[in-house]
Amino acid sequence: MNKKVLIISTSPRAGSNSELLACEFGRGAKDSGNEVEIVSLKDKGIRFCRGCFACQKTQRCVIRDDADLIEKKMEKAAADLNFEAAAEYRDRMIELKGHLAEIGKL
Repeated sequence: MNKKVLIISTSPRAGSNSELLACEFGRGAKDSGNEVEIVSLKDKGIRFCRGCFACQKTQRCVIRDDADLIEKKMEKAAADLNFEAAAEYRDRMIELKGHLAEIGKL
């Protein structure tokens, strides 16, 4: 049975080890007959949380940026497997991943 696999690469650098890992994982999943989509955050515009708490009332962030696109991909894919390739530098998560996590998208 084929599965839907959504891979999110959070590295800000093209050709990084995390991006290579995401691509290789995707290739293996595709070679096994699965439907694979890779989303890279390196060229996405994801803004900081404003702390307005509107999301607590509406269940939706008021900021319109690429995080919306990623969230829609996650919902649309209804992936059987979500894989995240993320680098950490000195025990700190990458800024882009942190923003998505902060606004509840990851």
